[in-house]
Amino acid sequence: MITRAMPAPLRIFLVRHGQTAWNAERRLLGRTDIPLDDTGVLQARGVADALARAGVRPAALVSSPLRRAAATAQAISATLDVAVRHDPDLAEMDQGTLEGVPADVLRRDHAALFAAWRADPGAVTLPGGESFGAVQQRARLALHRAVDGAAPGSTLVVVSHQLVLGALLCEWTDTPLSGWSRWAHRNTAWSELAWEDPPRVVAHDQAPHLEGS
Repeated sequence: MITRAMPAPLRIFLVRHGQTAWNAERRLLGRTDIPLDDTGVLQARGVADALARAGVRPAALVSSPLRRAAATAQAISATLDVAVRHDPDLAEMDQGTLEGVPADVLRRDHAALFAAWRADPGAVTLPGGESFGAVQQRARLALHRAVDGAAPGSTLVVVSHQLVLGALLCEWTDTPLSGWSRWAHRNTAWSELAWEDPPRVVAHDQAPHLEGS
């Protein structure tokens, strides 16, 4: 991956959306467009306040258009006084016919598919959905579009989803996609990157607003 040289690195904050009912029930969400639940609404407000307390002043805010991410981004927008732009390439992985399936049912009733995913998720296309490799490719393009309009030394906030953020962090740390869970995020946790060549992970799964909750 090639990034353009900058005299001062761009700061990128990658934020996972707030909780939904399906997160709480441990169901596969994918493109199913359900809203934040009451806890997720509070989390969205909390991450906005936490970013403000951390001194984050973004020049741009880019979000997945799915409602759970868009609502989280809107809370950040209102607190940090920055407009939101939506990019469909930041939407969660299309999980096809598996969306809505509880995680324990997936492991029990789709054991072969689950094993293949664990071994090499980049090579697995979910029934009626897409592959993790395709997610990584489109998310990379979305980030480069956002970065191309950013001034040196400025800050960008990106609101997206568990698998999208995991795929991006795998690429930037030379982690195989099978190791994506190393880069998992709690709902409304963030990772910070310095957009150098290659990008450097400064912090991961930061969520001071969730501590003790």
